[in-house]
Parts: sequence; structure tokens; C-alpha cells
Amino acid sequence: MTSTRSIDVVTNINTFLTLGTFSHIFICSLISTTV
Repeated sequence: MTSTRSIDVVTNINTFLTLGTFSHIFICSLISTTV
């Protein structure tokens, strides 16, 4: 149970980091395009 739960946490963190990186690149692209 504990190992499965920790795996879920790691998966959630990886997903959050991936989305954060993607949105960061997307925002930077919008700013560079606007400027």
C-alpha cells in the first residue's frame, strides 16, 4: 500500500513538473511573440 501510494505521488509530481515546463515554454513563446 505504502509503495503504491509513493509511486502515485511521484507520478503526480512528474505530471505537475511536465505541465509546468510546458506552460512556462508556452508563456515565454506568447511573450516573445507579443514583443
